[in-house]
Amino acid sequence: MRRKKKEEIKEDHLGAKEMAAAIRKIDKAVSDLKKSGLRNRTIILLISDASGVGRGTVSKVLEGMEEMKERYLVS
Repeated sequence: MRRKKKEEIKEDHLGAKEMAAAIRKIDKAVSDLKKSGLRNRTIILLISDASGVGRGTVSKVLEGMEEMKERYLVS
């Protein structure tokens, strides 16, 4: 395994503001997905089929994404 250059390491690490902005974007994307009119089960089936990941795993990931803003950001 090759060692990363300093520039690559800097790009891998987000600052607190960038991390918070990313979490807000994820929260909005999940919210928009939920408001799309598709039932939750349908969303899970579509993601599972497209990714090859099991429905249970997809469901847990979506739940985790929904909780990220509440869990990691101060209101």
